[in-house]
Amino acid sequence: MAGVTLLTACDNALNETDYTYSISSETFYNTVEEANAAVLAPLDAMRSAYNSNFFATLEINTEYCYPKGVYQTYKQYNGFVNATHMNRSDSNWQSLYKAIMFCNTAIERIPNATKMTEEEKVAYLGELRFLRGFNYFNLVKYWGGVPLKTDKNITEWNIPKSSKEEVYNFIIEDLKYALDNCPDKKRYLATPDKNTVRVCLADVYMHTGDYIEAKKLSGEVVNSGAYQLVQVAEPRDFDKVFGADLTTSTDHCNRKHGTHPARHT
Repeated sequence: MAGVTLLTACDNALNETDYTYSISSETFYNTVEEANAAVLAPLDAMRSAYNSNFFATLEINTEYCYPKGVYQTYKQYNGFVNATHMNRSDSNWQSLYKAIMFCNTAIERIPNATKMTEEEKVAYLGELRFLRGFNYFNLVKYWGGVPLKTDKNITEWNIPKSSKEEVYNFIIEDLKYALDNCPDKKRYLATPDKNTVRVCLADVYMHTGDYIEAKKLSGEVVNSGAYQLVQVAEPRDFDKVFGADLTTSTDHCNRKHGTHPARHT
């Protein structure tokens, strides 16, 4: 009897459902739900790209940092002269290109989707091209000329660096497409709308010296009526802009990828 019971238990243990599956980029980008996931993928990678190390590395030469603990090396910073700084910067670099890779794959595949309308396709492509342009904007600002990986050379290796001018031209092309096709109102807090694109493109034009276009786009954001200045009378009023409990409000001009409020005075 004991032997029968043992065999029965063993038999039941082997009756397992196979949940193994895989997703292929060849067939994935067909529905609205899949296109939405395609937008969320680079946003997830950007969480690692724009972490505390990214912003600390930008600030350490400004005397704004007072490092403690494992960040003591920041006070000796003198360029990328030690493994610690190089590794931290390399991690941000890899995350930026990971986000761009996710954008490129979706940008290449979504036009062939069979279960979305053309209007839906271009709307998601607008969001993806904004995210790609935004990430390249930060790469070119902080590294200068960089390899320009796009949906056209996605399978190629050892892409040489492009010049700063080539990268900026590519960014402007992406952001112009995004401005034409992103929604008037963002779908999520972290996804772009037209004003998000205008702010970013105006910033790009400021860096390229096209101040007329920068002024025009900035004026469109200001005159949209979507935002207002924050009235600051005492220190705690800054919580209205940077408060820990704050998500969003009309006081915020959500800049870049929609998670950082612009500073108002």
